Amino acid sequence: RQFLLVRGPFPVAEAVVPAARLGEVSEAFVTNSNAGVVPVTRIDDHAYPVGPDTRALLAWLQPESAAPAPARFVVG
Repeated sequence: RQFLLVRGPFPVAEAVVPAARLGEVSEAFVTNSNAGVVPVTRIDDHAYPVGPDTRALLAWLQPESAAPAPARFVVG
């Protein structure tokens, strides 16, 4: 969480959103050090898309260069 707040690719705010204001939210995610960024697609009766900001954060945290190398087998 702190890494994202301090070093994220764009400003991100941590906030408590009262239930009465959930209709104003365009997209949502939760984060922690184990799971990274996890999109939230529904809270009660409110549905949220995995929007451009959430997708950008997912891509930033897991760039293609960080993909695991293909398995190599040595026979010998």
